[in-house]
Amino acid sequence: DTSASKEVLPAKKPPVPQPIPLDNNKPKSFDADPVKTSTVTPPSFKSNKAYFTVQIGASQKPESIEGRFRKVSGLNAVKCDDGFTRFNSGSFTTLAAAKKRQSELKVEGYTDCFVTAYKGDKKITIPEATILLQKK
Repeated sequence: DTSASKEVLPAKKPPVPQPIPLDNNKPKSFDADPVKTSTVTPPSFKSNKAYFTVQIGASQKPESIEGRFRKVSGLNAVKCDDGFTRFNSGSFTTLAAAKKRQSELKVEGYTDCFVTAYKGDKKITIPEATILLQKK
């Protein structure tokens, strides 16, 4: 008889994400399982230093999406003047290092992530950050 019955196993339930508490005005860093990357220590947001990072998401209601990013290493949540909280991974002094992190995140499933730049907690253009970082 070729119609052998197959045992059906129950589907595994995904872990329930726990919300990450956010302060409404200050960026916070969250560390998960570290991914080997060329991340530098994030600059103080009050220091006004330029850096590159990889944005993986943004929301006007961060509590609705922050659990998705819980396992992302080097996660920073930045509340911006436009009312959005932007979720970024890493802090880099070179564009090449940020692009490497972007590639890693795409492999992890964050296919819409992109490289962006900040000076302190203010978003700036990539060319502006490149110039500022060359002036060291």
